[in-house]
Amino acid sequence: MNDMNTPHFANNGQVDPVASFDLASPYHNLDVAFHWKNVDYPTLHTHEHWEIFVVMQGEIMHTINGQEKRCKRGDAWLIRPNDMHALRFFSAASQNYQNLNFIFSSQFAEQLLRPHRDPNELINAQRPLSFSINESDLNSIYDKCLYTQNLPKEQYEANAKLLVAQLVLLFLEQDTVFDLRYPVWFNNFLIYVSTPSNFDLSLKELSRATPYSYSRLAVLFKEYTGITFVNYVTEKKLTYAKQLLRTTSMTTLQICEKVGYTSLSAFNHLFKKTFSMTPSEYRKKHK
Repeated sequence: MNDMNTPHFANNGQVDPVASFDLASPYHNLDVAFHWKNVDYPTLHTHEHWEIFVVMQGEIMHTINGQEKRCKRGDAWLIRPNDMHALRFFSAASQNYQNLNFIFSSQFAEQLLRPHRDPNELINAQRPLSFSINESDLNSIYDKCLYTQNLPKEQYEANAKLLVAQLVLLFLEQDTVFDLRYPVWFNNFLIYVSTPSNFDLSLKELSRATPYSYSRLAVLFKEYTGITFVNYVTEKKLTYAKQLLRTTSMTTLQICEKVGYTSLSAFNHLFKKTFSMTPSEYRKKHK
């Protein structure tokens, strides 16, 4: 394998061996590895491989391609080859910081992404590739990593590949594809309305993140995307509801509230109308 090399640093060309693939993995010559980190990495650098980092505890400031993002537990990032990024502590919450770092070859990334998305589109996209992970999935990933890290080489790689595949699918479920024909404000708004923590906001409350009134925004939304603002937000909420049904033990009522609905009967009706089965039937089929 030839693309799991040490990162290249942007400032003075120095190389930090801690970030090399061989030292991050208990085994050499694998397509996938993971390791735990409780220190920051404040120097801007790039990689020749792909990386996913998941914040497990505390907070950290992530600088990527000139943008700064504050990250907390459950925040995750898909880092592409040549993304310029760094991680630095900035608050008292950083004292207990921990993240999980998954690194994997471009060949394995191609295998994972190709059935769902053109890898070149993701590599060339100007947007940062971030996503969020719910508590149930975080705990499951944590337990699986603890179990996997002491396994023999073949089992370690097999389990690590499954973990990365799970994370990539979570990213793809949440990823909002930018369209260069859209104004910058509208692309940013699509990210805003697609973020699960905003699902409890009403359409009018969401519209306040734009320079337009709700009625004007609804017209522009249909003009830009070809679908209504209501239908777009509904699709994002129900997609997240499906994820929670598959991956958590939350009740249907809890999921209903999590995705911003106040009426369980209305949520059940909408879910069945959209997917031709109730939430309970969907969970039973996909558990």
